[in-house]
Amino acid sequence: MNKNNTNNINPNYITGLTDGDGSFSVGIYSKPDSKLGWTVKLRFLITAGYNPTNYIMLQNIQQFFGGIGNINIKPQDNTCNYIVNSLPELKIIQQHFINYPLCTYKLVYFQLWSEVLNIISLSGKLTLELLLKIIAFKSHFKLGVSDSLLEAFPNNKSITIPNYSPNLSIIDFHWLAGFINSDGSFSLTVSKEKSRKLGEACGYYISITQNEISKIVLDYIAEFLGYGKVYYQAKGVYVYKINSKVYINDFINKFEEAGAKIQGAKALDYIDFCKGINIVNNKTHLTREGLEDFRALTKGMNSTRTYFGK
Repeated sequence: MNKNNTNNINPNYITGLTDGDGSFSVGIYSKPDSKLGWTVKLRFLITAGYNPTNYIMLQNIQQFFGGIGNINIKPQDNTCNYIVNSLPELKIIQQHFINYPLCTYKLVYFQLWSEVLNIISLSGKLTLELLLKIIAFKSHFKLGVSDSLLEAFPNNKSITIPNYSPNLSIIDFHWLAGFINSDGSFSLTVSKEKSRKLGEACGYYISITQNEISKIVLDYIAEFLGYGKVYYQAKGVYVYKINSKVYINDFINKFEEAGAKIQGAKALDYIDFCKGINIVNNKTHLTREGLEDFRALTKGMNSTRTYFGK
């Protein structure tokens, strides 16, 4: 754990969160006043929906890393971002993910990003040879290289990308807390059910979505927990789901015993989810009052939760 961390965030939580909502980017920009006419900038970013609890979560992450980086709010797209972009500080970020490796395909992007960071850190200046090597690495990121770069360097050589071979054994409840924080959800539902005395039934499930290339992570989570199933959801998207009350209770108990912590807005959803499960455990959902208490929870979770007094 970072020696400057005083808010008790587990390092595997940071990795799990980054596996979902983090990114490693390499930017190559035109710079006419430089010798090569180009400059390279690297960035590490964690993004979250903008609300007070998520902002505090990013502050805690910044504190975990010793106060490096900045937190920016983007009102136009309702997000807040933790951003690190100076080379000395990016080396701190790099070391964290060497010590606590990523598990999704983001691991490959981190490895490519690390190669570029090492090139820039070790070289005294950016030469044409190094720039061509960096362009080759950047070509394997999601956004690839720009048309202007392709036009300027049409014969740039490719490289062999690292194999996607994650060490899934690092997955624990702290990593899982971070991963659910980003790519998971806690859901409560009320649906019509004629066979029930009150004409309605309570539903509940925990889910985590991931694209096909990182499906092995969902498969491992099912193995790690010993329950839940992975389903095909849509083109290129899979979902891991727990919808059994017995298994949900087991998950909550083990999660709490491990001392794992969800942060930000998702922590509020988790608290309300646990309240809903307690209603079901106590069978008060079978009464009109209990059913309405359960319904009230469903109306204030996830996308229906409001902030800023709205």
